[in-house]
Amino acid sequence: MLKTPFFELESRYNAFFTEFAGCLLPLHFGSAIEEALLVRNDCGFFDISHMGRIKIKGEDAEKLIKKIFSRNELKERKGHYGFLVSQEGKVIDDIVVFKNNPSDFFIVVNAARKEKDIELLKYEIETNKLKAEIKDISSETAFVAIQGPKAKDRIKELSEIKNLPPAESIIQLKRFSFIEKGETFISRTGYTGEDGFELSLPAELAEEIWKILVRIAKPCGLAARDILRLEAGLILYGLDLDENTSPFGSHLEKFISEKSERFELVKKNFLANPQFLKGVILDGFPIPQSGDETEPEGKITSAVFSAVLKKPIAFARFKENLKEGERINVKVRGKKIVQGTITKVPFIQKD
Repeated sequence: MLKTPFFELESRYNAFFTEFAGCLLPLHFGSAIEEALLVRNDCGFFDISHMGRIKIKGEDAEKLIKKIFSRNELKERKGHYGFLVSQEGKVIDDIVVFKNNPSDFFIVVNAARKEKDIELLKYEIETNKLKAEIKDISSETAFVAIQGPKAKDRIKELSEIKNLPPAESIIQLKRFSFIEKGETFISRTGYTGEDGFELSLPAELAEEIWKILVRIAKPCGLAARDILRLEAGLILYGLDLDENTSPFGSHLEKFISEKSERFELVKKNFLANPQFLKGVILDGFPIPQSGDETEPEGKITSAVFSAVLKKPIAFARFKENLKEGERINVKVRGKKIVQGTITKVPFIQKD
């Protein structure tokens, strides 16, 4: 079982650990609901070191990215959310591609899909005889997300760390832009629906940054992150999307460029087996689990208790393109029927 560079530090803060994608990570530090509300109203931070960080360099780096990525127009010094697409038009991961210049990219991938993603990248390099090199820096670095409406003010304190860029350079970052200094990478991104930053830095700096982070914010776990991302209408690959489903019909169409190389393959696969991902607000308890069946025919993919709405919410995938306001039944754990209403996502609206 892998441990992140923050593991020992998290243990001292009474983290309750769980296994996720082969790594021990904090599930919570006492209360997932309190942690989620903290991030909505103030500032919290997450250990996301389990996620894959991959550098791609070489004269054909951009050519490689454009062969397998669902976005075609890639701006320099910006990050781009989208999908890694196989030769068969299957979505094998959702990723963020950061472009420094046409020969220098940094990508963030899901932990459970990293090996599959690297396998695809290497296949494309070899098959197309591309001049590009892949370097997986995941095990050499720590990765942390600072999230919440007060993240911009709090992150200034990190200027105490010599290896980081100046505080002013960090807070001036626009959404999805990034800055680098040596082996440190900072982007204005996140997975909570709030403002925030994600930092990749050498693993040996984990303790130094932790001491500052616990002074300016509070540590939060996977459970809070799951609540926050679902409230914000963000998918989790492996549950809400996989190789057998599609971004089409899943409120994700804007992340697939018509000019991308494998657009037609992705669209063809969707039309051959159309399914539709919808938001659902449940009337009550119990909270469904992934895989619970619905009527009309479908399945729950993700479900949590919303800290903001104070009721269960879920994503569900249906064969019909249900409309907002339609009612459904969910058979929870194959037994109790809980009713719900199809709703637009995100579940909570930010100013």
